[in-house]
Amino acid sequence: MAQKRQFLMGGVSLTKGRVVSFGPVMREICDQLESDIANWFAASDLPFGCIHLVIRLGATAEKLPQYQAVDALHNELPVSFVASMDDLQSLDRAALKVALLEVCARTLEDIGRRYSAPLPEHLHHNHLVKGSYQIKSRGGSDLE
Repeated sequence: MAQKRQFLMGGVSLTKGRVVSFGPVMREICDQLESDIANWFAASDLPFGCIHLVIRLGATAEKLPQYQAVDALHNELPVSFVASMDDLQSLDRAALKVALLEVCARTLEDIGRRYSAPLPEHLHHNHLVKGSYQIKSRGGSDLE
């Protein structure tokens, strides 16, 4: 039996369009972050054993993730983050990875605050994201 992952990513489009390499880049990020998130879970008392992040590609980006109740059957926290389809479509693969890492970092930081589980420093935005791409929020200001 395969080992259950502790960090899953998926994507869904809310508007017409396609982001090239979206699926493969999300898979790379899951592989990259899996062991660090597993260590965070081991050191924390979180009420779930898996984070399931769905990136929703919309007309505009939102600043904070949206949560659903913890799924007790699968022991996972369903969370979604709305990113701008237009912003992501224009990126090459490397810039797309930076943008998606930023979404992951923002989401993990918010989960840490929400569940009083301090996030390890190397999973924070300033360590995880080493590029300059910024996702525009609805209000037009960059996420910081």
